[in-house]
Amino acid sequence: MSESVQVQGEAAKHARKHACDECRTRKIKCDAVRPACLSCLSRGLGATCTYKAKVIARTEGHQKKRARLEGGERIPFTTGGDHAPPSLPRRPIRVNAFDAFGNAHVMRRTTRGAADKQASTLPSSSDPGLASQVYAVAEMCPQPDKIFEAMEFYIDRVEPTVALFNTVLLRHHMGLFVDVITSILSKPLRAVLEVDEDGDRRGRTAPGASSISPPRQRVLIAMGLSLLVLVLHHMPVSEVIARQLVECDTPEEVVLSQASLHDAAMSMLQQSDYLQQPSLWTLQTIALMRLYWFERMLFSHCTVWNLTAIRLGHSMGIDRLGSLLDDLDKEEERANVSHTEEQDKKDSEHWLEVMRGWASVWVPRFEEQDLALRELGRRVWCNLVTADCILNSHVDCFFATPSVGAKVHRMQTKPPWPGIGDEDVFLLQEPGERGDRLRARARQTTHGSSHESGLLASAQFTRQIAERAPGEPFDRPRLDRLLTLLPDGPMPNLDDDRRLFLEWCIHSVILRSGLPGLTTALKPGKSVLLKTCTSSALGLVDVRRRMERSGLPWRRLILARTVLFQAVLVLVAVLLEKPADSTIARDLDLGRMRAEADEAMGHLRHDIDVTGKRNPVELPALEALEKLYGRAVAPTPRQDSLFEQLEIPGESVDYEEDVQWLLSLLWQGSGDH
Repeated sequence: MSESVQVQGEAAKHARKHACDECRTRKIKCDAVRPACLSCLSRGLGATCTYKAKVIARTEGHQKKRARLEGGERIPFTTGGDHAPPSLPRRPIRVNAFDAFGNAHVMRRTTRGAADKQASTLPSSSDPGLASQVYAVAEMCPQPDKIFEAMEFYIDRVEPTVALFNTVLLRHHMGLFVDVITSILSKPLRAVLEVDEDGDRRGRTAPGASSISPPRQRVLIAMGLSLLVLVLHHMPVSEVIARQLVECDTPEEVVLSQASLHDAAMSMLQQSDYLQQPSLWTLQTIALMRLYWFERMLFSHCTVWNLTAIRLGHSMGIDRLGSLLDDLDKEEERANVSHTEEQDKKDSEHWLEVMRGWASVWVPRFEEQDLALRELGRRVWCNLVTADCILNSHVDCFFATPSVGAKVHRMQTKPPWPGIGDEDVFLLQEPGERGDRLRARARQTTHGSSHESGLLASAQFTRQIAERAPGEPFDRPRLDRLLTLLPDGPMPNLDDDRRLFLEWCIHSVILRSGLPGLTTALKPGKSVLLKTCTSSALGLVDVRRRMERSGLPWRRLILARTVLFQAVLVLVAVLLEKPADSTIARDLDLGRMRAEADEAMGHLRHDIDVTGKRNPVELPALEALEKLYGRAVAPTPRQDSLFEQLEIPGESVDYEEDVQWLLSLLWQGSGDH
């Protein structure tokens, strides 16, 4: 036997000697160098693995021995006291795919395999502001073991299809969260660890938690609080009170606690270093917050893990996930058959494997692309706090990609329509034979919830419109594909569900194409953008004409009519200014704009005559718009600027004040939609 073989045999024997009992019995590779033996956890053997119990016992032995030598009582090193943490083993620290998200930055490799001493000696409570915030949160936040109960509720009942590696990540990060919280509050860590019947400690200790810097601790605490807020949102109020998840006795207090915890999590994240040092805690926190916000506002059914994986994968340019989706689409198109229960089950298992493999591929890229992650965090955070994010992120929650979103949604709840699936709605705008087939199926659908159908359709078509960059003209081919859903001629016998579906589609197009253009058109010195604004306005007029021909009840869409009003206002503003730049004037086609504005004014007069009693605030607005329209189409050419004083016999009018007054009336009148 050669010397190299002997060396390998000795190394294998040494590894088996230090492996946990389960891995040694099965003769599999053990990850025992990391606490809790994540190899066993990843294989679903956490209940039989004995390694983490040995780690906890050894850690407590270190603490007792140190306290005895010092002559005092046992002081847990996680409280940030004077005692240094116990030295780590000198074996190389292997970063596993399941825990590299949270700990790779904590225990960095050195030449001797030990953790960085500078990082490992940071006291957990070195930030007085953080400690005071944690004490304030502790008054309304439950004990950490209650948070573990909430986490179990989330995994078991809210998201039953969560993949195994996600469960491992969540447990691991919540263990760190408990360690940080208890160390700041100076409570014994043992007291908050709960042991299951099978001996599995859910809140395992994390030796690296005490070495996390205060800015990182803020991110970790924000993640834990966000998870609790999401669970409180899903759990029945009576169950929240019975479990005592928060210090509340009435439903009103539970709602207030949700808002307070959400604000505390937002504050923690804002004060952290999430942009300078991005981590998965940051991304999970943002995803949790977004999910809570958009579920509360728009009743989305997305899963937080799917949202995180897909959005981050696409934002970071990881094209492997996208190629898998393309392959699946090709397979479905080649098969050209509807899914059966057996096929759905097979696809579900396939995607669980895909997500597990995706984690191992994505982890190293996470470590390499700090700059991309920093920019990603900035973009996501900006989207989180802007008004426009409601529509965009609602669509992201539902359908970041057609296939994955559809699979997860189908596994969680039944599709809104029995005869049409989520991915079919996504593809309703597809050109060609496949799109025709899907549109034919959609026309045959006569069942389902009107509310869910409307939200689904709105999300799908809004996603298509949302892909435009700010200020980009509306894509007319997309509008044409959307309007192909409208049959030629009136539809008196249209069922309510189908009618509502089409109205939501048109509503989404109008909302996305009309609102952004108005603000740019009415700013001084922005005449170069008028072409973009008029493109959106003309598109709205075209939509109105097609809906009138199809017999759809436009008057039911109060907000849509308001946006048409804005479109006319844009056209009138351009006609009033008559830009001096001949190129812009030629491109704008002022003659066509005048004809379109005249037609749209006719529609508005008719609609206001019918619904004026229900919404009287639009009557003075229409009168003001007609006055402006009369000036715009007057034969005398104007040479002054858009926002200069208009000298008209008998009155002096400031055009800018007119516009602002019109807008205030519009928003007052659009609140009853």
